[in-house]
Amino acid sequence: ETLRAFIARFTKVRETIPRVSDASIITAFRQGVRDGKMLEKLATHDVETITTLFALADKCARAVEGRAWHLAP
Repeated sequence: ETLRAFIARFTKVRETIPRVSDASIITAFRQGVRDGKMLEKLATHDVETITTLFALADKCARAVEGRAWHLAP
């Protein structure tokens, strides 16, 4: 699963859970994500809000997509 696909799936599930705290969302995201670069970013950045989490996730996904585009034949 790509990081972008994980973000989309995670967001869809998150929207079905009422009144969930930012801390719980961040923890669930960290536990579910498998992208190595995203895990590295989570380990090296202070992520305290979901706004920060998804901004960082989007940057990582764009970087992955950019590398894939660059390497495509």
